[in-house]
Amino acid sequence: MAEFVDFRSEEMVPELEQLERLRIFNETEIRNIIKQRKNFQHKIQTRTKNKEDYVRYIHYEIDLLKLVKSRKQKLGLSQKKNDIDMTIASRVNKLYEKAIFKYHDDIYIWLSYMKFCKQVKVFSVCVSNMLLGMLAAHSHKPSLWKLAATWEYEDNKNIETACQFLVRGLRQHPRSKVLHTAAFQMELIYADMKRKQVESRGSEDKQEGKQAASATSSSTPVTVSAGPPDQGDSSMGPLTHSLQVRALQWQEAMHEPSLSSHTLRCDDPSDLSSFCGIAEFIYEAAAKKIPDVPFLIGLLNIAKDYSFTEKLQAKMVKDLLSWFPNDELTWDALARRELEGLHFFMDRTSSTDEESMEVCEENDTKPQKSETEKIQYMRIRHCITIYQSGLQHLGTERMWGLYLDTLIELNQDVSVLKKYKQNLLLSALQKAHEEGRLQEKYYIHWAGMHTGQREQLSFVLDAATERFSSSIELWQMRLSFHLSEDEEDVAMAVFKHAVACLSSDDDTSLPLWKMLIQYFQTKNVNKVKEVFEDGIKQGPAVASPLKLMYLEWLVLAKDISTARQVYQSICDKAPFCRELHQKMATLECLQPEVQISRVVKCYELACEQFGKDSTEVWMEYVKFERIRGDPKKVKEIYLRALKSLDKQLAHRFISEFCQFWVNVMIKW
Repeated sequence: MAEFVDFRSEEMVPELEQLERLRIFNETEIRNIIKQRKNFQHKIQTRTKNKEDYVRYIHYEIDLLKLVKSRKQKLGLSQKKNDIDMTIASRVNKLYEKAIFKYHDDIYIWLSYMKFCKQVKVFSVCVSNMLLGMLAAHSHKPSLWKLAATWEYEDNKNIETACQFLVRGLRQHPRSKVLHTAAFQMELIYADMKRKQVESRGSEDKQEGKQAASATSSSTPVTVSAGPPDQGDSSMGPLTHSLQVRALQWQEAMHEPSLSSHTLRCDDPSDLSSFCGIAEFIYEAAAKKIPDVPFLIGLLNIAKDYSFTEKLQAKMVKDLLSWFPNDELTWDALARRELEGLHFFMDRTSSTDEESMEVCEENDTKPQKSETEKIQYMRIRHCITIYQSGLQHLGTERMWGLYLDTLIELNQDVSVLKKYKQNLLLSALQKAHEEGRLQEKYYIHWAGMHTGQREQLSFVLDAATERFSSSIELWQMRLSFHLSEDEEDVAMAVFKHAVACLSSDDDTSLPLWKMLIQYFQTKNVNKVKEVFEDGIKQGPAVASPLKLMYLEWLVLAKDISTARQVYQSICDKAPFCRELHQKMATLECLQPEVQISRVVKCYELACEQFGKDSTEVWMEYVKFERIRGDPKKVKEIYLRALKSLDKQLAHRFISEFCQFWVNVMIKW
C-alpha cells in the first residue's frame, strides 16, 4: 500500500512543480497539498476504507481546482496553462470512477459525478455512458429515468436518445406518473420540432416553385406531355416511417396493442393536429393506467403550450368531463382554462359585437372600452359559467372553495374591471354563506372587504362566529370590531358568548381576555380589576398567565402593597401557579428597598407547592440566596431539595447545582 501511495505522489511532482513555478502556490502551500493528498491516498487504499473517504478526497480536489482557477485569474494566467486544470480535473474524474465502482448503490455519488461533468465541459461526453451505468444500478427509481432523458434533451441536444430513455423507463414502471408526464411532454417537443421542419420544407418548396415559374415565363414556351398526377411530397415518406417506428416503440413500452385511431402521417402541414398522434396515444395509455384527475390535468396543462394540440386538448377536456364529472378539480381546471382564452369548445372567437356592446353597458360608465377589457370580461364570464355548472352539479364546500379562490386571485389585479370582479366575489361569498358552504378563511376575507362598512361588517362577523363558534380568530375580529366602535355593552356580551363557546381546557380564549383588558386600560380603568378577577377564576391555561399580568398591573397602576395583598389571597388557591411565585419575587426585587423576607416567602411557597416535581424552583431559590440573600442557607436548601425530589430528579438537581457552583467559582 505504501508503495502505491509513493507512486501516486511521484506522479504529482510535475504538476506541483509547475504550480510553484507559476507562483500559484508557495512552498508551504505545496507541502500542505502533498501532505493532504498522501493522507487521502492512505485512507482510500486501506482495507477499512469507506465512501466518506472518497467523498472528502473528491471535495478537496474540487476546492483545489477552484482555488487554482481563481489565482490564475488574479495572475493573468486564466487563458494559459490549462493543462494544470486538466490534471486536477482528471484526478477528480478517476476518483469518481473508483467511488462509483465500489459504491454503485449510492445515488449521491452518481448525481454529484453528473454535476461535476456538467461543470467541467471536457467530461460532459462521459455523462451518457455514466447514465447507462446509473440506470443499470438504479432502474427501480423512475425519477432517474426522467433525469437521464432531461440530460439528453437539454444538455446533449439529443431528443431521440431522450425518448429512448423514457421508453425503457416505462417498460419497467408502466404506472409512473413522472415518466408518463415526461414522455407526453417529450413527444410534444419532438412533434413540434418535426412540424417546424415540415413547414420549413414547405416554404422552401414554394420558393423553388416561384423561381421555376419565373424562369419559365421568361423563356421560350415548350410543350411537354402530361405526366402522372402529383402524389405528394415524397420527402414525407421517411418522416412518416420514423413516426411509425416510434409508435411501435411506445406500444411495446406501454403494453398497448395498437395506435388504431391515431394519425401518424404528417403530409399536410396545414393540419397541425396530425403531429400529435403519438402524444395522444401516450395520453390515452396513461389515462387507462393512471385514472387520476390532477395527473390528467397536468397533461392538459402541458398540451396547451403547443399550438397544434387543439383537437387533443378538446379530447382531453371531454374525457375529464366524461370520466370525472364528480371531481371538483375537473370543473376548476376547465374554468381556469377559460381565463386563458381556452374556450371549452376551442372557439377562439369568444365575443360577438353584441357581447362587446354589453360589456360597455354593464361594466363601466366610460363611453368606450378597450379591446383588452372586452376580452377580459368575456373570459371571466365564460369562467363563471363553468364554475356555476360545477356548483349545480356538485355544490360541495370544496367546489365553492375553488370558485372563491379563483375570484380572489382575479381581484388581485385592480387595473382591469375592478368593480365588476369585486361584485362577483361579494355575490359568490353571499351565495356560499346562504348555502352553508363558506369556509372560515373566506369569512375572514369577506370581513376584510367590508372594512369601514359598519352594518355589512357586523353581519359578516355575526354570521361567521355563528357558523365557526370555535374559531378564536373570528371571535377576535368580532370583539375588536365592537370595541373599536366603543360599544362596551355589545362587546361584553360578545366576549361572554365567545368564552362560553371556546374550550376551557386550553388557552384558546386567552387573546380575548388580553384584548378586553387592553381596551379597558385605555378607556375605563375601573373595569380592569373586574376583568382580571373574572379571568383568574378560569381554567389554569387562562388563569395562570392572567395572574402574572394582574400582579404586574397592580404594581404599575397602584402600588406594591396592593399587589402583595392580591398575591397573598391567590397564591395558595388551586390551581397553583409556579410562575406566580417567580413573578412576585421579581417584583419584590425591583423595589427601591428590597425586603428579603418577602422574597424568601415567595420561594418557600414555590418549593412547598412544586418542590417534589421541579428542580427549577430549588435552583431559583439557591441562586437567590447565593447572590442576594444569605449564602449560608444554600447548603440547607440543597439538602431539603434532595429529600423532597424523586430519585431521578434528585440526580438532575445535583448536576444542575454542581454546574452552577462551578460557574460561581470561575467568576470568583
